Amino acid sequence: MLQMTAAAQRFLQAVLAQEPGSLIRIHIAPGCSGPRYFAVLEESASAHDTRIDVEGIPFVYPSNLAYLMEDLVLDCEESWEGPELVFRSLRGGCC
Repeated sequence: MLQMTAAAQRFLQAVLAQEPGSLIRIHIAPGCSGPRYFAVLEESASAHDTRIDVEGIPFVYPSNLAYLMEDLVLDCEESWEGPELVFRSLRGGCC
C-alpha cells in the first residue's frame, strides 16, 4: 500500500490546511519504465474510486488500478520551482 515520508506528510498537511475538505487524487499513467504517478487536489471521490487515509491524509485513486498502489512511496523534495511530490515504486520499472 501507499507509504509516505514525513516531508510529504508535512507538505500535504499544509496544502490541505489551505483547502479544507479536499482530497489528494492520485493519477496513474502507463509508461515503458513502469507507471507514472502524479497528485492533484480533488473536492470529492467518484463511485469508481478507492479512498484511503495515510497518516491522516485522504487519498483517492481509481479502484481498478489498486494493484499499482502497492509498494509505493510518496516523498516531497525541493526543486528549483519549490516543493515537489515524488512517487517512487519499490518494484522498479521494466527498462
